[in-house]
Amino acid sequence: MDSTTTLKCPITGCTWSYESIFGAEQSFQLINIHVNNEHAAQHNPTVSAGKSPKLNPPTIDAGVDSETWRAFTIRWKQYCKGSQLSEDMQSLKLFQCTSESLGNLLLQSNPHITDSSPDELMQAIEKLAVIPNAKVVVRAELMKMCQGSDESIRTFSAKVQGKAQTCGFAVNFKCSCDRTSKVDYTPEVIKDVLLAGIADNEIQTSVFDVEGVEEKSVNEIIALIERKEKSRKACNQSGISTISSFRRANKAVSVQKDQNQSPKQSDKIPCPRCKRLYRRYNGRNRKAFEYCIECFRNRPKPVVSVSNNAVVSRVVEDESDAALLQDGKNIVSEVQVFVNQCNGACEPRNNSPCSKWFCNVSVRKHPQLRLRICPSGQNKCISVVGIADTGAQSNIWGMDDFLKSGYKRGDLKKVNLMITAANREPLPISGGFMAQMEGDTPSGKVISCNSMIYVSEVVSGLFISFDSLIKLGVVDSQFPAIGSCIGNEINVNSVSTRETNSGCTSSTCECPKRSAVPNRPLYLPLEPIPENIRKMIKWLLDYFAASTFNTCPHQRLQEMSGPPIQIHIDPNAQPRVCHTPATIALHWREQVERDIMRDVALGILERVPYGEPVTWCHRMVVTRKHDGTPRRTVDLSPLNKFCARETHAGESPFHLARRIPPNVWKTVCDAWNGYHSVPLRN
Repeated sequence: MDSTTTLKCPITGCTWSYESIFGAEQSFQLINIHVNNEHAAQHNPTVSAGKSPKLNPPTIDAGVDSETWRAFTIRWKQYCKGSQLSEDMQSLKLFQCTSESLGNLLLQSNPHITDSSPDELMQAIEKLAVIPNAKVVVRAELMKMCQGSDESIRTFSAKVQGKAQTCGFAVNFKCSCDRTSKVDYTPEVIKDVLLAGIADNEIQTSVFDVEGVEEKSVNEIIALIERKEKSRKACNQSGISTISSFRRANKAVSVQKDQNQSPKQSDKIPCPRCKRLYRRYNGRNRKAFEYCIECFRNRPKPVVSVSNNAVVSRVVEDESDAALLQDGKNIVSEVQVFVNQCNGACEPRNNSPCSKWFCNVSVRKHPQLRLRICPSGQNKCISVVGIADTGAQSNIWGMDDFLKSGYKRGDLKKVNLMITAANREPLPISGGFMAQMEGDTPSGKVISCNSMIYVSEVVSGLFISFDSLIKLGVVDSQFPAIGSCIGNEINVNSVSTRETNSGCTSSTCECPKRSAVPNRPLYLPLEPIPENIRKMIKWLLDYFAASTFNTCPHQRLQEMSGPPIQIHIDPNAQPRVCHTPATIALHWREQVERDIMRDVALGILERVPYGEPVTWCHRMVVTRKHDGTPRRTVDLSPLNKFCARETHAGESPFHLARRIPPNVWKTVCDAWNGYHSVPLRN
């Protein structure tokens, strides 16, 4: 049964009541209807419509400061006086001045809040609407106030006086007759803040030189400063009118140049990491420093590995300029390196006769391993991706990634260990724990080892040490021995060029036989709750292992459901044939050949039989991806002018995103070789 609220008439002597089942807004509408119908003639203001216009009541919302609340109380008194509200109607009108959210809070605290007196209702609103601040904080804000460059002294004084009225500058004074009285020294503080906050130094100096300025009142000081400002504006206007337009234009250009220069030194603020004071602008930098110089020096340095015996050369002229680099954004796709031999592919810098040459080489990604970590004494295992670092002597895990994996700081044990990074800077260790690391081989065998993992605040990611890599079988104990991995090489070309759709044997890989997508299940195997997310992922991977999630590059792709695509070519079109092969960079040739043979095995491409003439043939164009790997495309521009296009109407991404309801799960899917799975009409 729905709960009811007893509504009573706020007019004294009226016995009207009503059991309401509605919300707060509808209930107050019922009260207003009753008051207007039954007590309109008795309690409406007796002011004729022609004497004064209707006044708008002030409004108040939750989360305001003391200054806003003080302004609201003054406006409320003026509204009550101008509208000639009786005491019985003040409570109802005062409640209507609150916002919807604040009114709901008042009703939740006391459903009969409108039955109280206006003073009691005002106190209840103040408790819920005003954010209390310590007087020390408000006084500190007052002392820091300064006049703006384009702000008049009248505007600045109004702000100062409004802030000062909430600071409570009053002390208790006890006279010789043992009577205690309160002395308010707010005007003295206002004068001090006004004089100290004058923006123009010349005006401030001239005001300080005025004899007896300390004895003047606030209004007299404001009038004095205002006269100085008027004189300054009059002088500036007369000076500007005497110069020519040519000089004014030159002056505007010089001002624009000054604005484009580096900013001045900023005030010191606490560092987000170590809380020490530093300057975001030191007078030379254009971009603000994120951290202090000490935190920048102690940041985790990115490890850049370059092949071909190249030596990385990254020069930073100034430490203050180096601090502009932000953590997590210094991912390098190409670096400039010195090499002694580059097979003639590089050029000397500035045509200088030097033995060293410059060239651009691509930086490989860090080798990663997918592992499962199970701390000792716990049954909780987490799947993580670690970086195989053969130069690391200990397993290091970043604190942020450690906490994101579901662990807590209490799971760490205190350790007394000093670890030094590759740049010979110490790494602060927050703790460590003994864990079992395990992973799966390509054949499905599980290999595990027990190792100590240390957690640090300044490290990002999980770095697997050299000893752990040996225990997991990633590298052998002879590493780094030249020729130790020659016997483990795999001939990719021989694997990719075997007969199409022949399946994967145990000698090549353990991929399942690719099959069609199974029927959609009628019901979910598990309850759709967050606790079953990992189980649902495992069930989906197992259920669609042979179809959707089968990414074996040695079996023919299944065709995507739907009608085949037809290329509408003009029957009178003149065929275009390309007989010369495409130009491919030397360092991409092997990769491009492997990709072409993989597409042949997948059924995407087909060899042209010998002796068959070619009517249409477009050139392959190989471009560079963002990670340095080749991207194979086809130049179909000669075919475009002979094709009739189909219309595919679709909504914009903005409108699609607007239709997503709130509080829903987001799922991102990406089809593996999706375009290649669409059949073409013969």
